[in-house]
Amino acid sequence: LPFARAGVPVLAVMDMAGFPDLQTGGTAAGAAWLKAYMECYHQACDAWSPALDTRGAAEDAALVYRVGRDLAFSHAWPHWKAGSEFAAIRAASAAERGGN
Repeated sequence: LPFARAGVPVLAVMDMAGFPDLQTGGTAAGAAWLKAYMECYHQACDAWSPALDTRGAAEDAALVYRVGRDLAFSHAWPHWKAGSEFAAIRAASAAERGGN
């Protein structure tokens, strides 16, 4: 990500490593969902359906909104976690942000 390489902290929202642990059915259902998703991704079968359960996506969007809102109204600057390869780049420009 270009922002990260410039030292700007980034929040990755979606990670497809492993299987999703679904509220209903756990990782077994998540494995089946991911298999079906990958078989249809950018294919003719990749279309909206009223059967799609978008509750999880709505929860994710609400969470990202709250994080962004809280950050926007906070006096705290975002930062990299300890040991991040990008933290040194961010630290180098701290003086320009008043030490934050």
